[in-house]
Amino acid sequence: MNILFVDDDQFIRKALQRLLTGARDDWQIDFADSGKQALEKLASQHFDVIVSDMRMPVMDGAELLTIVAEKFPQTTRIILSGQSEQDAFERAIENAQHYLSKPCSLSELEKAILQQQESL
Repeated sequence: MNILFVDDDQFIRKALQRLLTGARDDWQIDFADSGKQALEKLASQHFDVIVSDMRMPVMDGAELLTIVAEKFPQTTRIILSGQSEQDAFERAIENAQHYLSKPCSLSELEKAILQQQESL
């Protein structure tokens, strides 16, 4: 399974990379630091799942997942965010199939990804 994580915070990306390295042999993990970079990666290779932060400059997670839903509807869309404001949640959930709060354990993340893939 190919999974793309999107977060503008390099420390979060590095923490996710450490957490996920070797966690599952059947997962190929890639990272993007912006919505723009994520869309470029999605255009050049197939990803089964995209896991995006909500609050990012220029293009937030809700906007990114709206575009992903339109252009790459087969890609499972998950928000992983520390942002808990109700309006942001409502915008994100329109095009996300799952919403996880930071911090998130590896088991919670695995469960969300596997549940969404099984439902497709």
